Amino acid sequence: MNFEQIKLFLYQQEKLPLPGVRRELLIEKMGQLAQQGFDCQKCSGSCCSFENNSMQIDLLQAIDIIDDLKQKNLLTKTLLDKINNSIVQYRLDYNISTKANSLLRKRYTCPFYTHNICGCLLGLEYKPYGCLAFNPNSANQCHSDYQTQCIRDNLFASAEAFANQKLETILKFHFPKKTIPEVVWFVLTKLNGLC
Repeated sequence: MNFEQIKLFLYQQEKLPLPGVRRELLIEKMGQLAQQGFDCQKCSGSCCSFENNSMQIDLLQAIDIIDDLKQKNLLTKTLLDKINNSIVQYRLDYNISTKANSLLRKRYTCPFYTHNICGCLLGLEYKPYGCLAFNPNSANQCHSDYQTQCIRDNLFASAEAFANQKLETILKFHFPKKTIPEVVWFVLTKLNGLC
């Protein structure tokens, strides 16, 4: 199954809500904060860099990201190298177990961060949910809006869980959430250029 067939399967056959619909609540909240003067316009972008970023995504969010990049013709060798280099540079493919029997979350600079104000290659309707929920709440402070994110998660939990199960079957692999570059690279590698 190639990328376009996966999209048709998810959105036409299984009737999964479109990416923008699944992110609408988070985007609206961002807009409300921006109207109050709390937006990313004055930010240096440290939330996207190794200073603060440990964002993890699932397979469905990776499909959304790849879809956005494809639509914008950004899946170039340069970007693919940047994704792979991010995995290597931050050793994202090496798991470190903690005493609590879980894996250490690693920090990394997102390969889609352009090092500019509001510098992300991804459109709002395709960004990871956690990125959209992380917003300024004062002049120099950002935080994750867990309340809005939980409401969003609850609205789409069953549809997204079903979609991720189907993707795991199609891609023949199961894993919990992992870093953005790892999951995007995994999907691209599994589809072996069929995007």
